[in-house]
Amino acid sequence: MSSEQFPPNVPPSPQMPPQLQPKLVEKGKGGGHGCLIGCLVAVLLMIVVVIGMGFMVKLSFDKILDAYTDEKPMELPTVEIGQEELDLLQERVEAFMDAVGNDEPAEELRLSQDDLNALIMNDPRFEAAQGHVFITVEDDVIGGMVSLPLDELPLPFMEGRYLNAEATFRVFLEAGRLHAYFDSMKVKENDVPAEYMDVMSNENLLKEFNRGDPEFRKVMGKLEDVRIEDGLLIIVPKNLVDESEAISE
Repeated sequence: MSSEQFPPNVPPSPQMPPQLQPKLVEKGKGGGHGCLIGCLVAVLLMIVVVIGMGFMVKLSFDKILDAYTDEKPMELPTVEIGQEELDLLQERVEAFMDAVGNDEPAEELRLSQDDLNALIMNDPRFEAAQGHVFITVEDDVIGGMVSLPLDELPLPFMEGRYLNAEATFRVFLEAGRLHAYFDSMKVKENDVPAEYMDVMSNENLLKEFNRGDPEFRKVMGKLEDVRIEDGLLIIVPKNLVDESEAISE
């Protein structure tokens, strides 16, 4: 697809639609993994939607409807998990967050693609994301797929249309701040042109959370490392359990 169809100017830093934000990361309800998982994954995928809309609204509606939206949602994978396995997963995440929050020693938290999606699909705090996002973790790359009905957002002439997008990210922790940058993005299976991605890939998608969310900053300040490795999201606390002492006990 020709890059000339895309506007030359990148839209301002994306903001999550207010009607989605409270449901995605609702604070104060049960444990701390809402902040952790919500900020690390679901928020990133909602930003894909906002950036997709950013260049869509600059084009004529006929081009938008044909090139960037679909009449049907994209079929997303699902994860099947038994209640006992889900309970153990949720307990493992909550135990990690409780230990980090109380400055107690904790082991690394390692979450697979299935773990992340099971947490999102079975937590009422992520109701707005359920059925609309799917997290992918392969080797050292995290990404995801989004399929969002556009008639839920304040865009004219979009009734019955869907924004179907895929993206991958670079995620790392530096000086107590979590960084997430675009690696690639597709809208309706079309690659976003390189000149557009070059600008977007240089902006930290989580900078507003680093600046303005006290709970987010508090959690990140207690972590030593966040990385994607061997198909896992690995979160390392500063107060890491001494394995030699644990074995000796």
